[in-house]
Amino acid sequence: MSDAGPDVVTGDVVRRHIAAGSKSERDAVVLDTGDRTLILRRRGGNAFSDPALDALVGKRVRLEGTATDTTFLIERFDVVDPPERPRGQQ
Repeated sequence: MSDAGPDVVTGDVVRRHIAAGSKSERDAVVLDTGDRTLILRRRGGNAFSDPALDALVGKRVRLEGTATDTTFLIERFDVVDPPERPRGQQ
């Protein structure tokens, strides 16, 4: 076990088609951080269908948990307000 603590990421939760052409091809709930896209899973949640993650689609969140190259296993999350936009932008 590491003493480094959980990974923390912030981004927008969206539904995206992933793994095209593979056995894992599906629509998944993912986190778009702007730099990378991570497939979201909750510890103890279903990997392919999780109503708790479905409820986060369209929201900006801060997540704590464990990140791999492609997946983020959520231990804790907070919905955060979207960043303020500069004047003149919508």
